[in-house]
Amino acid sequence: NHTDKNATISADIVSDSEGLGYINALNGTTYLTGDNSAFSGKVKIEQNGALGITQNIGTAEINNRGKLHLKADDSMTFANKISGNGTISIDSGTVALTGNNYAFSGYIDVASGAVAVISEDKNIGRADLDVDGKLQINANKDWVFDNDLQGRGIVEINMGNHEFSFDEFAYTDWFQGSLAFQNTTFNLEKNAEFLQRGGITAGQGSLVTVGKGAHSISTLGFSGGTVDFGALTAGAQMTEGTVNVSKTLDLRGEGVIQVSDSDVVRSVSRDIDSALSLTEVDDGNSAIKLVDAQGAEVLGDAGNLQLQDKNGQILSSSAQRDIQQNGQKAAVGTYDYRLTSGVNNDGLYIGYGLTQL
Repeated sequence: NHTDKNATISADIVSDSEGLGYINALNGTTYLTGDNSAFSGKVKIEQNGALGITQNIGTAEINNRGKLHLKADDSMTFANKISGNGTISIDSGTVALTGNNYAFSGYIDVASGAVAVISEDKNIGRADLDVDGKLQINANKDWVFDNDLQGRGIVEINMGNHEFSFDEFAYTDWFQGSLAFQNTTFNLEKNAEFLQRGGITAGQGSLVTVGKGAHSISTLGFSGGTVDFGALTAGAQMTEGTVNVSKTLDLRGEGVIQVSDSDVVRSVSRDIDSALSLTEVDDGNSAIKLVDAQGAEVLGDAGNLQLQDKNGQILSSSAQRDIQQNGQKAAVGTYDYRLTSGVNNDGLYIGYGLTQL
């Protein structure tokens, strides 16, 4: 209990011979910077108090009605049981919350540059999350996320080839960050309402199923994952399932676009105007629209994305043709089905165009 803005206790704190001891944070902010691994008592943080920990607090149980600051120089595993309705602030470093915190119903703030790691829903209890840094969720099971979520950071999700989804009562209206999936399945049709201001990055081993209808999200990017658009309709300019991106469509990364109707793709015109310039011929016939990003920032041209059928086979019908420049043969180009950002750089399209010079 002190009136100074901050106080630091660098001494190691241990319990008595009976394993008891109490730490009460009443007012001000107290930082414990010593090795407190031998402390097994009780910690109570009052509403006007704040306790900062840079190493550990032993096996103490923590009743947090104020603020608990976790500051790691590099990484920290915090296995303590936390209850209360205060705030847990991940201020720096990588902090793994591994304890049973079902009785905690306050707030968890992850500061910009900091990382919080969890593997079970009990690690965050019933807390509301404000993520401006990174929240890593690593599990080997299906996960239905029912916490409220906001912030501009990244939620990195690895479910070990299981499904991630939002509970109907989750509130994400102020989440403006991105869900970065790895080894995870995600159904956009069932979860798009939770990403009105947020976005998706399809990372290595992930499968994002678009489903039916048009679904609006803020951002879409690729980092080795697969986005399945499902069925195509012959003669249509758009697929049965489409994505509307309002802020940023990043097509620079690697990944896979999967469709279930290869015959419809093969019906795309393969007529190429040989009089087009080298800069124009690259766009080819942008015939089927998958993503509408009109008004958004579009990065890259989708050159690293592969087009596959429902069985994972690459859709191909390559041909070599001369490319004319000022009435003269300038090069020989290889043409094939490809993905492109379109003539107006306003989305993601399936077309037939130049793939190699």
